[in-house]
Amino acid sequence: AGIVFFCTAGKDRTGVASAVILSLCGVTRQDIIDDYVLSREYNRERLEAFLAEHPGIDRSIVLANEKSMDGFLDLLYKKYGSTDGYLDSLGLSECREGIRIKMYGK
Repeated sequence: AGIVFFCTAGKDRTGVASAVILSLCGVTRQDIIDDYVLSREYNRERLEAFLAEHPGIDRSIVLANEKSMDGFLDLLYKKYGSTDGYLDSLGLSECREGIRIKMYGK
């Protein structure tokens, strides 16, 4: 009954999708940010190897960091007011409760 989604680094598409879903379920902003940054720890070895092979790449672009997620959430809430407002703008209002039910298992 679960759903799995992922991307290579776990920070861009996956981070944004996770943040929206967690916010819809009432998770606090700080917990969303902390969860996002956790992907950096789980992917540390692979990301460090990638950075060693590509020394010219800016680490802040590759590694999940608090500032990026905090900035994303600022933009989301400023433009849409809430994640509910974001779903409304996409015409996905009817999906809101289904997402919450799926996440809570009820």
